[in-house]
This record gives sequence, C-alpha cells and structure tokens, in this order.
Amino acid sequence: MERACEGKVALVTGASRGIGRAVAARLAAEGADVAICSRPTPGFEQLGTLEQARTGIAELGGRVVAIPFDLVGASTDTYGLERLGFDGSVVVNRKDWCLVWNAALEIGTALLGDDVRLELEVSAVRTV
Repeated sequence: MERACEGKVALVTGASRGIGRAVAARLAAEGADVAICSRPTPGFEQLGTLEQARTGIAELGGRVVAIPFDLVGASTDTYGLERLGFDGSVVVNRKDWCLVWNAALEIGTALLGDDVRLELEVSAVRTV
C-alpha cells in the first residue's frame, strides 16, 4: 500500500508538542522525511521538547531532523501588526538528504563536504 507522502520532505514549525508534533508525526507515518522546528525547550519541559519530538517521530520509521529555533526579536510594524523573528541552524549530511549543488568554482572544480549547515530565518506576523 502506497503512503500519501512517500518520497516527500516536510518542514513543520512549532513541532515540539501539540498540533505541530501531531502533524509532523502524521506526515512521517505517511512516508515523508520530516524537518521539525521549535524552540529547544519551549516553556515546560514536561510538555515536550524538540529532542523528545525528534525521537518519537524517528520511531515511526522516517528520517527526521530537528532544527532548534530561537526568538531573535519582536516589533510592531507600521500597520500595527506584531512581527516576530526566529532563526535556527542544523548540520545535516548532504548525502542523507540528497542535497546537490550544481555550481563549479572558478578553478573548474567543486568544493563540497558531506556535512552541510542549513541556516533558516523565519518572520512570523500575528494578524489576529
């Protein structure tokens, strides 16, 4: 039986617990490789951490990478909307995640290691 997300990669934010974790787990159960993002220990540790979520989702059999995010700032824009900035990074093995760069250096060769640092910056807007 084919799973709905077989061969896909999903990125789920707020995935250390609650709805985000449930969504990430379901995507993994449906065959997706999952990247989960959250603050490493958001609030009460007993409610769930990013590492606990990674371990639980990995037990479903899919590949999962956890990306710890930090709040870097909050402000109100000119329209009165609250904006939050988050950033996070993780090192992954490019071969595990099929990451390919199709660009050569000026000397005619490529310089590429197996470990790659992925850096993400996210801007969220509260509209309610």
